[in-house]
Amino acid sequence: MKPILTIDTALEYCLKRLAACDITQAALLLKLRQRGCPEEIAQAAVARLRERGYLNDRRSSERLVRMWRRSATTGSAKLSATLRAQGVDASLQAEMLRQVSEDEELEHARRAIARRRIDRGDERWREKLLAYLVRRGFSLSLAQRALAEVPSTPEIGLS
Repeated sequence: MKPILTIDTALEYCLKRLAACDITQAALLLKLRQRGCPEEIAQAAVARLRERGYLNDRRSSERLVRMWRRSATTGSAKLSATLRAQGVDASLQAEMLRQVSEDEELEHARRAIARRRIDRGDERWREKLLAYLVRRGFSLSLAQRALAEVPSTPEIGLS
């Protein structure tokens, strides 16, 4: 891996990354630093891309929310952690999380439950399923609501 030492190579690298998908300014700066790019060149490249409209944290955040909606098995806490890890500032994070409705998140919890194998012979299966949902980023209250919808006895398909 060749280090990036000029503004032209930094811009070329950034444009290739952005052609693949929208990423945040913080993520792009991190990638440049990992490639040995000096800080002033990395900052200049990112500023130039931002000025020309190639780099936009809002657009990147919206892409992350769309990806979360398609994943269908994680809660809003996981989405928040992803936004934070990508360097999205707190005010934009809050705005993106307000777009996620509780009904939408409840549907994600239902799908997570449907995909999870449940051994109902274990007397602690409800506790284990609740812990699973919380680990997947659902709030405790939402996980409890989703779990309340699960029947105690398994459904038997006779088809």
